[in-house]
Amino acid sequence: MHTKKKQTSVTFVAPSSGRVIIDNGVSTTGGAEAQISYLSNMIVSTGGRVNILTANVGTESSVDGSNKISVVKLWSKRAPAPIKVIQLIHRVMTSDSYLYIRGISIVGFLIAILSRIFLKRVVVGLTSDLNCVAIPGNFWRNWWTKATLRICSKVIAQTKDQQKLLSQNLGVASVVFPSVIELSKFDAIENLDFASRDVDVLWVSTVEPRKGIENLLSLAEMAPELTFRAIGGPAVGGQNYFNAIQEKANSLNNVYMSGFVDPDKVLVWMKRSKILLHTSVPVHAGLTKEGFPNVFLESWASGLMVVSLFVNPDGVLDSKDIGFRINSLEEAATILRKYTRIELEWRELSMNCKDFVNQRNSENVALKTSLIEILTDTKQ
Repeated sequence: MHTKKKQTSVTFVAPSSGRVIIDNGVSTTGGAEAQISYLSNMIVSTGGRVNILTANVGTESSVDGSNKISVVKLWSKRAPAPIKVIQLIHRVMTSDSYLYIRGISIVGFLIAILSRIFLKRVVVGLTSDLNCVAIPGNFWRNWWTKATLRICSKVIAQTKDQQKLLSQNLGVASVVFPSVIELSKFDAIENLDFASRDVDVLWVSTVEPRKGIENLLSLAEMAPELTFRAIGGPAVGGQNYFNAIQEKANSLNNVYMSGFVDPDKVLVWMKRSKILLHTSVPVHAGLTKEGFPNVFLESWASGLMVVSLFVNPDGVLDSKDIGFRINSLEEAATILRKYTRIELEWRELSMNCKDFVNQRNSENVALKTSLIEILTDTKQ
């Protein structure tokens, strides 16, 4: 007699994840949303179900084409605070037995407390290296960060670097589950050869000070023979900064700014490019707000090496020969010139990128099994 396998049902909590919408699947606008989409699809592919709680959805509830992923409104946006609290309590009380909170936030802290009150297993997935340290002069942020990490059943770090930072700075143990990518998304996009890639250097991010786009403009001045394309719109409240960057870019003949581009179309630009430039700058104690940038995975899946000024999670750029963590703009300019002009050198690293990213494929059975075990393990 065969015993029917129990269906795994998980509630993902993404209170500050930006736009998350259902349209025959989960459409995303950033790294956090993309990871929730990939993890959701991993669970569904094993026969499970997923609910996504988010504050940024127009209707009460939406369901994808498979009827296995539901997006549920966390609360009514214009409701008074006491009503929001009641709605929050109701959502957690009626959620699945397994909850996954993406990132550290005050709302996530409240959900973690409620989850434990209602005897649900709740894990938290880190999104930034800054989640792993206390910030001087920010008492309440530090308090609810530490409290969330200790209340949750398990903490999921993106990298071994984060795992070490958590242990050293906050005394918190964690398990590492890597950021993943759905490689089948890239199959439908034509894979251009070296000569057909008409963008030398691509930059993809929100245009805000901590993303360091000024470094791209400096490199464009240093290497006028190369073409640079920047993709990304302004941060909330950052239109003036965006306009200033746009004005500077317009003064350079080799820089093109596309503004916000739909995520699926960003992948097309990646297939047209030779190198991804990443310029996020440290904001505290040598740490950037990045964790494991989703744009790295998208770049490697498109055959692009990454040239990064500061971010190098677990040292993968050097150890896997899939890019460079550089020490100066002069070094960056030299590397950009070399790998946008010498096809043989570029091709070797491009192949390494594809090999590495295959290990992060969300369709990998071993990764799916590992994810389910982390989410549902009842051992404390």
